[in-house]
Amino acid sequence: MRCRLRERLSLFPEGKVVVLAPTRPLVLQHARLFKEHLTGDDVSSATLTGESSPELRGALFEKSRLVFATPEVIRNDILEHRYMLTAVCLVVFDEAHHCVKEYAYSEVAEAYKREGLNPLILGLTASPSARRDRLLEICGKLAIENVEARGEADEDVAGYVKPVFLSWERIALPEGYKNVSRILHGMLGERVQKLRAMRVLPRDVTVAAPAYFRNRRRSKSHAFTSTCICYAESLVTQSLTMSR
Repeated sequence: MRCRLRERLSLFPEGKVVVLAPTRPLVLQHARLFKEHLTGDDVSSATLTGESSPELRGALFEKSRLVFATPEVIRNDILEHRYMLTAVCLVVFDEAHHCVKEYAYSEVAEAYKREGLNPLILGLTASPSARRDRLLEICGKLAIENVEARGEADEDVAGYVKPVFLSWERIALPEGYKNVSRILHGMLGERVQKLRAMRVLPRDVTVAAPAYFRNRRRSKSHAFTSTCICYAESLVTQSLTMSR
């Protein structure tokens, strides 16, 4: 992203770059990191948040080539005609998955597409939606034409991925929880017995067998039995709801 930023500012000597992030702490973090990595570059920068007065924000935006801000600030300033995005040659939307529905990102993107003389949008996210329609919505709102994906094994990502170690700790339940657990198991046992009597559930199924309940979710051979257990569990839920 730093390379693209330098490229755009060099290509458009009068241009500006706006870096957006959804929260003030993230905006300040971006501003700090960019200042560290752009040492030696003669680029004036400003950080705009809701804590700055509208007049000050307008003045800072006009005299800066690199602007860090929350989308709400940029949207509100545009609506109040404090400045325009005409000279902006690149807008970076961090956490771009927020650019859906009526979120401020969407309004800033529309204004930029309408006003920018040399528009370019870069959307970044580590949490893209698994839904195709949501991804298409994000790409549409940001006018995204090219999508690149990176995984943990990619060269420019691998160095930042740290190993994860899990340590399981068993904690004894409070007595009150144990009492509730006994009641629920008893209710479930009654329903399982009824299903056995109806011969729709194998007789070797036990209610309090953790290994069985884990395995039944993985094995296709237990699909019918799993359905019966789920049916019994739903009956327990219904009983609890009706007893309220």
